[in-house]
Amino acid sequence: MTELGALEKWLTGIIAPVAAVVTFCDGRVFLDAVPQNQPLPAILFQFIDSDDINTQMSQRNAVRVLVNVSARIEGGDRTPAHVAMGAVDDTIHGANGTGDGFEFNCYRMRPSSGEFVKDGVLTQLSGGVYEVWVRVDQS
Repeated sequence: MTELGALEKWLTGIIAPVAAVVTFCDGRVFLDAVPQNQPLPAILFQFIDSDDINTQMSQRNAVRVLVNVSARIEGGDRTPAHVAMGAVDDTIHGANGTGDGFEFNCYRMRPSSGEFVKDGVLTQLSGGVYEVWVRVDQS
């Protein structure tokens, strides 16, 4: 499994069961886009940038990934999205874990929120950008 595949699995695995996420969107957590057959609300995460981290001996030992995480809703009340994203932030900011032969360390870089209108429907989102370090598990 690649670093990004393992990261997708790890993030989904720690975000989906969070009680506020289950209440907000029945645990619907997706990479890149909400599938057309899935209703909103949902939690969405996107890998927006990554770079290899090398040691002084020029050996690749980690990948640093920037991940945008957001809550997507339709309608006017942002409160459920903010509650869910607060719980997501509490879960993933400072989170460490292992899975599929990799170690993960996640830290918030900046919070974000916004809204847009598409086809006359107000869609609101709340979330943030996180830096995740993915290393080959050395244990």
